[in-house]
Amino acid sequence: MKDKLLMFFRATRLPNANGTEDKAALLTLTEACEFLRVSKWTVHRLIRSNQLETILIGRRRLVPRDAIDQFLTQLRQEAA
Repeated sequence: MKDKLLMFFRATRLPNANGTEDKAALLTLTEACEFLRVSKWTVHRLIRSNQLETILIGRRRLVPRDAIDQFLTQLRQEAA
């Protein structure tokens, strides 16, 4: 059951700005690091400081794509 659930989340896509679906709804911490172009330590600090939301499925910690979008929006607002 857990494997089927993970396969579902890996296969789930969210539409991007062009309306095409090419981004995973849930990212692993490694994928989140690559997307944000930061180290894994930076992502862990963001998680611990509640700046980046994550979810647990079993023992896996995953980052929802919309949580990354919210984090980036917050950074833009702070910079303005």
